[in-house]
Amino acid sequence: MSALSFLNSKYDPDNTDLTWHNFLRLSLMELLREGEGFSGKRPLGDSGWDSYLEDQLSEHNTNIEAVVNTIFYGDKNDVNSTLGDAITIKNYFR
Repeated sequence: MSALSFLNSKYDPDNTDLTWHNFLRLSLMELLREGEGFSGKRPLGDSGWDSYLEDQLSEHNTNIEAVVNTIFYGDKNDVNSTLGDAITIKNYFR
């Protein structure tokens, strides 16, 4: 498994529409919108997100650094991907 598989996995199995990719994108947008009023404890109104994060990172055998690097620089482990053209911030934060 990889950071890319983590990003495409479900944030909460009970909510089939929200992936980690979308959760992180929405959290970043909320942070930028709220500024100093942003709640890191409940970024989208849900506490407990950090335990979901730890569990999913472990399940996908990855870490947060690999996830962030995949978002910003692409999946360097994907043979069909090249730095900057496969999975970039442009693709993830539309």
